[in-house]
Amino acid sequence: MKLPSREAILLYIRDKKEVTVAELSRKFQLTPANIRYHVKKLQEDGLVTVTTPEPWKRRRGRPELVIQLASRSRPDSLPQLVHALLSAAGEIQDPVVAAAFSSAVRQHLFPGPARGGSLTTRINRLVASFNHLNYQARWEVHAAGPRIIFANCPFARVIASHPELCEMDRQLLEERTGLPVTCLQRYNPSTRRGTCIFQVILQPETPANVVPAGMCFDDPGDPAAPVEGQ
Repeated sequence: MKLPSREAILLYIRDKKEVTVAELSRKFQLTPANIRYHVKKLQEDGLVTVTTPEPWKRRRGRPELVIQLASRSRPDSLPQLVHALLSAAGEIQDPVVAAAFSSAVRQHLFPGPARGGSLTTRINRLVASFNHLNYQARWEVHAAGPRIIFANCPFARVIASHPELCEMDRQLLEERTGLPVTCLQRYNPSTRRGTCIFQVILQPETPANVVPAGMCFDDPGDPAAPVEGQ
């Protein structure tokens, strides 16, 4: 079955490393205008980059642009490496060693103070840390306590084989808030949809929140300043 033009162009660029509009036009029997349209769409999707050729490669006249794969489109074995490392970690028998390893991973991914400041400050600091790793995180205040919501799963490529990554997030939330945390909803790797929702469980001795239920916090610049939600 013939591939759609854009997908075929992308595969051709991947094979040739770098190409020009004229070369793609000859290869796919499309007009240069059609090729530029497809390349523009691929560029907008972050799949290719368009640059001018090196000075010693230029011909006389207007230099023809060079099209290459963007770094995110280049094939790699990163998921396989992550799978191998996590599988090896899962084979650690000593619970003390396993807990220490998990704690070390969390600290490397989320450096910073474990505690400090009010609960609002701690959760806002967490949201900023999660967003640094592309979780698209926010939090909301509910009657039962704060809820942390992840609109994106940055580990979607391996989460089906390693759901323990969700548990790592939960443990981090407990560690940094100093309160019990339960998972209310998880990302669904089979459909590639859904958000992760974690509930922070307030304890009787937890100071009352200074903001009303229904407020939403979305990575504010001031880690203690509330922002009205959607």
